[in-house]
Amino acid sequence: MEPVQHVLADNIAMANRWYTSLFDFSPTEKPYGLRYQLDGESFVLSPSGNISPFGLRLPFMEQARQRLARLMTDPGDVLGINHGYEEGKTATLRDPFSNMLMILDLANQ
Repeated sequence: MEPVQHVLADNIAMANRWYTSLFDFSPTEKPYGLRYQLDGESFVLSPSGNISPFGLRLPFMEQARQRLARLMTDPGDVLGINHGYEEGKTATLRDPFSNMLMILDLANQ
């Protein structure tokens, strides 16, 4: 079983809406929280999780960026989009629960 990061989301309904909108698919609901499975990586959002930085590799960065622009209420929440990494573009932001999320674009791999 792959390692799973448990990330704080003290409002599960809001977390479900926010992350489902970002990824455009629903999580698996478990008794301990919401589990998102992304190409061999996964994380769980739960009230017992930790506020922490975490990263995800996505094959659909541009679509996620467009959905993210609609989700963000404060443009200052997007901390940056970087170009030129060998692995592709990255974006770093804070979710509504103060977790720092770094997204790596896999579209060019």
